[in-house]
Amino acid sequence: AALDGRVDVEIHDWEALRSVLPEMRQIGGDVRGGLIIGGTPRAPRLEGELTTEDVRVEISSALPILTDLDSRIVWRDERLTVESFRGELGYSPFELRGHADGLLGENPDIDLQIDGENVLVARSDAMRMRADLDVSVRGALDDLLTSGQVRVTSLLFVKPVSMSGGGPAIPSMGFQLFSVEDGPISTMRFDLKIQADETIRIRNNLARGKVSADLALRGTGKRPEPVGRINVGQASIFLPATTLHLDGEEILFQENDPFGPRLRATARSRASGYELGVRLAGRIPEVDVVVYSRPRLSDEDAMMLLAVGSTSGTAGVSAVTFQKAAEFFGKTLFSYARSTADPDARPFFDRFSMTVGREKTRRGNDTIETELGLTERIYLTVDRDRYDETNLGFVWRFHLP
Repeated sequence: AALDGRVDVEIHDWEALRSVLPEMRQIGGDVRGGLIIGGTPRAPRLEGELTTEDVRVEISSALPILTDLDSRIVWRDERLTVESFRGELGYSPFELRGHADGLLGENPDIDLQIDGENVLVARSDAMRMRADLDVSVRGALDDLLTSGQVRVTSLLFVKPVSMSGGGPAIPSMGFQLFSVEDGPISTMRFDLKIQADETIRIRNNLARGKVSADLALRGTGKRPEPVGRINVGQASIFLPATTLHLDGEEILFQENDPFGPRLRATARSRASGYELGVRLAGRIPEVDVVVYSRPRLSDEDAMMLLAVGSTSGTAGVSAVTFQKAAEFFGKTLFSYARSTADPDARPFFDRFSMTVGREKTRRGNDTIETELGLTERIYLTVDRDRYDETNLGFVWRFHLP
């Protein structure tokens, strides 16, 4: 039997569809289209077009909001053509164009190009990423190639890191950025250039700093292969007893070993009157760590001083120090340590700092310096000075242009 039919769609008011789409946070705009159905059940033939004006869609808080979408999509001669598809993702402009052939078959052929400027690529409670895009997706559905350039304009990572240990083990195949096990993305091949010029920011309970990247992403969605460098400029790592200041760090992904990146870093710290230096080098996760001190300590004591803030001979003193420091800020910590769903909000560990053992007091104890930012300019400070006096105060801080 022959197929002969036509379907026309025109939507201006989406209220009637909200009960069908209860999870949709926002939807609106004008949609018009028509589809002519012909051929036979075994060989259907479709022709039609779809246009949108000022469409706005927000599926969830985890996905970028789509606004001001104007598009025209045409289906003729077994080809779906995206004649125009312009809008904003996260209130930044993007454009999609291209075509797809054989959509009614098992393995359609796709040729798409997406361009965007400062587009919101992803967002969550823990991360937000914007980037300039010049990316194409071409090939059969089971053998797609994604190529082009991604320039990260802003990536903010605020997810807290557990300090209790027992984290996920690194698989035997080595380090992987991500892995998609099923579907077309798992077989998709990559030829992407990814760049970031100190536009990756880390601000959580473990670290604070800026990161640059110059990577080529190859491989597949199931087994991506990065090649290139990730560089960390000046950054701070918050250990339980001390703050480690990174002077420079490089993670190198080599072409002949993309799953075994090499780490090279130098850092410094100060604890209990000792200047500490740290060198890290090696293939992740088998990284060699060397800690040296001034005045000189044994290797074990230098490592212990960095990790817990005391040497084997003074561990008891350090424990008391931490107990007193905890008393200073116990109530404040409870009030401010809760995480926020806004990545731009200043997290607690971005406002709070503690330095133990910068100097020794007259009685041989460690000095304690704690500071909590209440506003952008006003800070609460509590410290135990070298005279064994406990001081509480407020600091108003400003920065000269």
